[in-house]
Amino acid sequence: GTPGAGKTMLAKRLPGILPPLDNDAALEVSAIHSLSGTLPAGRPLITRPPFCSIHHSATVASMVGGGSGHLRPGAVSRAHRGVLFLDEMPEFSRTALDALRELILPLATLVTPNLGEVRLLPGVDVRSRSDMVEAAQALRALGPRWALVKGGHLEGDDAVDLLYDGAEFTEFPTARLPTAHTHG
Repeated sequence: GTPGAGKTMLAKRLPGILPPLDNDAALEVSAIHSLSGTLPAGRPLITRPPFCSIHHSATVASMVGGGSGHLRPGAVSRAHRGVLFLDEMPEFSRTALDALRELILPLATLVTPNLGEVRLLPGVDVRSRSDMVEAAQALRALGPRWALVKGGHLEGDDAVDLLYDGAEFTEFPTARLPTAHTHG
């Protein structure tokens, strides 16, 4: 979406609508944040799903973990059982995109790239409904459990998103809104 459309605001609120972490998940998340030095003061147990945003200028080590001398969990680990938000994907370096493709996507439950991001991840240029099917299959082959290809940039009266679970495709059509923005 365009700058100021509310993508980040919406993403930051996702953990608030997710269910609280169960005890085992809370221990996992708290341990990761303790190791990374991000455990909130006075809250030794994190009970809500975490939110972690990665800036496009982030290093691969800050994304996936590592470092020299003192290893630290990366943003991907800190988002465990929560939300990992990647804004401005076209601005990420090729090395960072490769790390996402190879290390992160196989761990993802759901990926929701827009058409530009689909061009970057599996390399499919989506211009039609059949291209969306190809893109969803290519994304799913990278490892996530579900792939939701956003179709807001395609022509037509409806904006249609396509969800693929590896066996079935589900379409989510919605009427386009009269707006100057280019999405939905």
